Amino acid sequence: MTERGPAYRDRLPPPVLPEDEREVARFIPDRARYIRDHFALAAGGGVAVVLILLVIGRGHLLWTGVAGTFAAIAFRGMWFYPDTMRVVWLLTDRALIGPGQDRVDRADIAAVRRLMGDVQVVTRGGRKILIRHLADSQAAQAMIEGAA
Repeated sequence: MTERGPAYRDRLPPPVLPEDEREVARFIPDRARYIRDHFALAAGGGVAVVLILLVIGRGHLLWTGVAGTFAAIAFRGMWFYPDTMRVVWLLTDRALIGPGQDRVDRADIAAVRRLMGDVQVVTRGGRKILIRHLADSQAAQAMIEGAA
């Protein structure tokens, strides 16, 4: 994954690895994917609001509901953007390591799934980890599955 985006300089420092552990891949959020995901969220929310307003008989409020939905999602996107863009995940020859030294051993990875630009890692114990807004979630999924 590439190190792109204006917020790269503000990323959380990656963990210090022991000398005998090797970095295989680095997963960082992609700004364009973040924006696309929020547009999709706003569009889905707008459709849901339209349907709900029509069902309850408030068709005259459609434009207000859609505008409010888009405004709320835009505000959410701006609010969470700085923190989201700081997250760095490392895949090593032994583990998947996330922010705050969150560590999942490769042998403990049971499943890897994709949803739009995100990758969900499920451990054998049932714990779920979400690596969000990746530029190429399919490649990230393949790398993690290859490591598991």
